[in-house]
Amino acid sequence: PHVALRTTRISASLGRTEDAARKLNEAAEKFPDSPDLARARGDLALQTGRYGEAQAQYEEALKKAPDDLATRFSLAQTLRKMRRFDEAVAVLDAVAKVDKNYPGLSLERGLYYEETGQTDQALAMYNDALQRAPEDVDLKLRVGSTLVAAGQAKQAEAVLKDVIRERANSAEANHFYGRALLLAGSNLNEAMRHLKNAIDLDGNRAEYHLYVGWAANEAGQPQVAGSSLERAIELDSSLGDAYWQRGILLQKQGRTTDAIADLQLALEKRPSRYEAYATLALCYEEQNNWPKADETWRKAIEGNDKIPDWHFRLGKLLTRRNDGKNAVLELEKAIELGANREPRPGWLPEAHFLLGDLLRASDKEKAVLHYQAFLRLAPPDNAYRKDAEDAVGRLKR
Repeated sequence: PHVALRTTRISASLGRTEDAARKLNEAAEKFPDSPDLARARGDLALQTGRYGEAQAQYEEALKKAPDDLATRFSLAQTLRKMRRFDEAVAVLDAVAKVDKNYPGLSLERGLYYEETGQTDQALAMYNDALQRAPEDVDLKLRVGSTLVAAGQAKQAEAVLKDVIRERANSAEANHFYGRALLLAGSNLNEAMRHLKNAIDLDGNRAEYHLYVGWAANEAGQPQVAGSSLERAIELDSSLGDAYWQRGILLQKQGRTTDAIADLQLALEKRPSRYEAYATLALCYEEQNNWPKADETWRKAIEGNDKIPDWHFRLGKLLTRRNDGKNAVLELEKAIELGANREPRPGWLPEAHFLLGDLLRASDKEKAVLHYQAFLRLAPPDNAYRKDAEDAVGRLKR
């Protein structure tokens, strides 16, 4: 069961769900009542976004091995991802009561603080993890890679910058530093350089090829993206994110049917990759399949409601479908989330114009405000400036 636990974690972290499930089934035949087996099943469910199932498996493992801190810690991570923060903190407190220096405890508390908007406390926890061993390059690499996996790209970049100075010839250090730069959006060329370095140092890791393909997609390098993603899938055909990124590439190339097939496959392999729903929705829009696009945008937003672009796209789609009431809600949310972004979203003027049109019959004052915002933000040659000016003039009479 210990082997199943380790291999399942590795496979699941790379999106290789079929491989992980197969190994678990093999272990279950030999050790059906093992707490390690329940924990491994929980790990697989956690990595693939099936949090309710993960919680049940971890709780089952704890019934058989109540003193297993690793399982209790994973349960806390699961509860945090389910946004059941009070319960997550209670479990972390139970871990700390036994071992206040448990590996990853400061990081996990930092993630809790980050997700609940307590930025200062989050940074304190991240720094605490490093202060315990400030010169330990291996620990810095582990902290940095954990921050990357958790989406804390800026913090990861700062940590891994020190690591890369010491470990310039480490494939893992180059990979995670490149990923941090990619996810932070701070320096795409530098991200690509480090991600390619990782492949030069170790070309047999599917995940390394995946992120080169990802960066190439972001950089508008379709040939590099295509060959890198093909290689990732060749090395590991169950790598969910490789299909997601290839779906993005195919959608950009206008190969909509092929893109849909890849994106659906990506979601089968990694249901928590909500970004794939957004690209899938774009594909359905290109096919003029408005009901399916509507449904899929909602699934993306259900997974992450903090992406202003998704609210705008859904709001625009609902406007087209004459669902004005819900279109207003989505467009207002898009503006709320996107107004202070740098750089400013290119769709922001259009969102104001659409809201002006939608509100002119029910709330003239708000409609005028949105038309005026459009006129402030839109370029001088925008084709709808005259329409907005005329609408303001009529509504102010």
